[in-house]
Amino acid sequence: MFKKYLSLALLTGLATMAVPVQAQSYSDQTVSAFANIFGAGNANTPSPGGYGGGTVAPEFSLTPGSGRILTFSSVTQNISFTPGTTVVPDGLQLNGLPSFGLSTNVLSYQGISGIQLEQGSGFLTGVFLSASAPAGAGPSRLGFTNNGTGGLTATSFASLAPVLNQTFFIGDGLTGNGAGSQQVFYVPDGATRLFLGYADGYAYSGLPGAYYDNAGATKVSFSVSAVPEPETYAMMLAGLGLLGFAARRRASSRT
Repeated sequence: MFKKYLSLALLTGLATMAVPVQAQSYSDQTVSAFANIFGAGNANTPSPGGYGGGTVAPEFSLTPGSGRILTFSSVTQNISFTPGTTVVPDGLQLNGLPSFGLSTNVLSYQGISGIQLEQGSGFLTGVFLSASAPAGAGPSRLGFTNNGTGGLTATSFASLAPVLNQTFFIGDGLTGNGAGSQQVFYVPDGATRLFLGYADGYAYSGLPGAYYDNAGATKVSFSVSAVPEPETYAMMLAGLGLLGFAARRRASSRT
């Protein structure tokens, strides 16, 4: 009976791991510099701060599930938030400095959280939504830094776990500015949609708006995949361990 349950545990673990992971991949998707992340999940593109609400942020459907991760294989092409300036996907100019030395500090609106970046603007952002339209105050804002400001998350993070309706920094999807390791974004349970766009405002701060003078577009390739749950590995390893113990006992009894 012991061996029966042992084999069952092992087979269950192996069967679970054998289920193929159905990854979703999107290649060369265009994200316009006008894409207003605060319009995600709603019919309008808001501009409570004035100076234009831009256009609808592109939406990507996600297969429901848990234990999912989002990674970016490519984020290319530069945009401009102000005429005469060019910024790379991480929100810095070609010389590695922020436009006009300014930071981003855009407030939450229409159920979508705002976002902060100490030193930088015009960086690619994302937000995960459920099937419901965002409303209310939204979750807390995330704060990032390009220059090591204390209390904020460095843009060189290895992984990030935003919640639903929480705008998060993507940049070029790498731990460095144009280089480094691929960053991992944990998809929150309940997320069925991903929106990509930009957080803008007058002087890159305050209520959302000021999309009128943006220019350019980013090309993005990314994938959403499942990761094996720790319980599966635990079950398989426990089964293998017990089978090994049983085999040793049997061999010992024969000597």
